[in-house]
Amino acid sequence: MSQAVAGPATLRENARRIRMRASTTPGRLWTMSLLLVAGCVLLWLAGSSTVVTAQSKVESIGHRSGPAVIDAQKIHGALADADRSAANAFLSGNVENPEPRQRYERDIAVATHDLEQAAEHNTAGSQASLNLQAVVAGVAQYTGLVETARANNRQGFPVGAAYLRAASRLMHRPGEGILARVDALAGINSANASAEYSSLGFVGALLAVFFLFGALLFALLLSTQAFLRRRFRRRRNTRLLMATVVLVLLSAGMAAQAVYSYRNLQLAEQEAFPRLHDLWQARALAADANGNESLSLIARGNGTAFDQAFKAETALLVDRPLNDQLVEDASRGNVRFKGLLADEINQAAFPGERDAALKALRAYQRFLDVDAAVRARAAGDHEGAVALALGTGPGALGAAFGDLDAALAEAIGVDQRQFDEAIQRAEPSLALNLGVPLGALAIALLALWGLQPRIAEYGG
Repeated sequence: MSQAVAGPATLRENARRIRMRASTTPGRLWTMSLLLVAGCVLLWLAGSSTVVTAQSKVESIGHRSGPAVIDAQKIHGALADADRSAANAFLSGNVENPEPRQRYERDIAVATHDLEQAAEHNTAGSQASLNLQAVVAGVAQYTGLVETARANNRQGFPVGAAYLRAASRLMHRPGEGILARVDALAGINSANASAEYSSLGFVGALLAVFFLFGALLFALLLSTQAFLRRRFRRRRNTRLLMATVVLVLLSAGMAAQAVYSYRNLQLAEQEAFPRLHDLWQARALAADANGNESLSLIARGNGTAFDQAFKAETALLVDRPLNDQLVEDASRGNVRFKGLLADEINQAAFPGERDAALKALRAYQRFLDVDAAVRARAAGDHEGAVALALGTGPGALGAAFGDLDAALAEAIGVDQRQFDEAIQRAEPSLALNLGVPLGALAIALLALWGLQPRIAEYGG
């Protein structure tokens, strides 16, 4: 008798559960749909924000704050070479040699143009602007002194040498000199570039948010699959599975781009950029040294200060006298000296960089050898020493400096190309830029498409 009563009760309970399930299932399906759409929207916003911010940061590092440091070094190099050329033009006497004069004018024009560009694109703040203004004013004063020296020299007045020395002191004076101001500008720009590089942490935070939303959406897709399998006795929902695959591919693409961009930024900022900076410094030091050689000759035995400056500058390039054995050992990888050229040879890793660095080292050795010959001749044959210093033929100091400058320019070109290419590769791709919103939209549409038949079934 009890079994007969239990049967109808069980049937009524099962019927009640079915009715409850029928009444709650559409609501759960709609809730899941809304959650999936909301998750896709959040994924889209986080992903697009990450890509746009990364593009902005890479653009700033690669095309503004980073190059601003190199531009300051270029200005230093142009002004140092202008001072060298002014000394060489003066050294040629009242019948001025046109070649150093033309180079002087070109250097001043390049420096002036670069200063105008630096002022226009300054992102380092008011202190950088003040330094730029001081440099511009100093260059105007410097060119005035050089022109006065030139005018007196052409008339044979000895006072011209005093004006030229005053111009060179203005250029090289520690602390307040033109080049010191340019170096201070480079320091400010370098700090600004470091701050820009450090701010990449914000991009990392946005990327973490993107992956957090991706993980939540992934979990929601899996839970939706599980719900449909339990409720509707279906092994899988192909459309939801496709949405999950799209999500995984989109997340993998974002992760791959993040790793690729980070590695290329490291290549640009930690490898190419420091070596590029040092090579521009080496080029400026070589120009300074050559200019001090000419100023020492102009001083006619009273150029101790210029000789000391020459030694200090060349010691920064290579810290000891070079000989054939040292150069040969360096070409084999055994660098037994220190200085900027040693650093470049030791660190050279880009295609063609080591060959260019060794070429610069050999040119620098020839430059020092000819310099020693000029100094030896100056003791008894000043005019012969001047001719050797200004000459552009084989064995002349002018030719040796030209070879050194060209070799350093070649090495600079190698590093500059590597920097530019690494920055270009670090920028998020157009495919990812378009893929984030399209991927999020595809996930949402596939998820709704997968749930729509079940919602329609209950609606019917």
